[in-house]
Amino acid sequence: SPKPPPIEPRRRNTGLVLLIAAGATALAAGVAWGVATAPKKAAQSANAGPVVTVPTFTGTKLSDYQVTGAKAAASGTDVTVTWSAPRVTAGVQSYIVVVNLHNQSVQSATVAGQTLTASFKGLTPSTTYCVSVVTYAVAPGDSGPHTAPPQQCALVTTPGPTNPDSPGGSSSSRAVT
Repeated sequence: SPKPPPIEPRRRNTGLVLLIAAGATALAAGVAWGVATAPKKAAQSANAGPVVTVPTFTGTKLSDYQVTGAKAAASGTDVTVTWSAPRVTAGVQSYIVVVNLHNQSVQSATVAGQTLTASFKGLTPSTTYCVSVVTYAVAPGDSGPHTAPPQQCALVTTPGPTNPDSPGGSSSSRAVT
């Protein structure tokens, strides 16, 4: 019998793509300003299993559940990300933190809803990354989970070995929309 067509993510990158492969769960945030979701060919070729799109909050719930004050700081090839909790925390289950380079997810981490920091190791020196923090929550009264992607990402540049201003030291971040 013919295989049913795979379930594909929405055409707009406005949700959360959940890939289930070999019993492991990988999360990749996807938002309108270019965070890469699972590329269709990669998901199919890796036999990643079903792709489930988690809807994004809309209206006031979106702004209520967005994190604020996201900052990223680099030390060598490591980046630490911090943020403030959203205005509404009821139902926040986790945060998905994604490090992006040229609209491609380089690394990501999922942290518990009460955690407001994440760290990444082994990034490329002398490289500027866009780091985003997406809230994953089931708001009271909702029947299922939603995501709240940020309005902006935090830019951070890892210092380079030949940059005299940053000999492996910290590099601050700035937010972009």
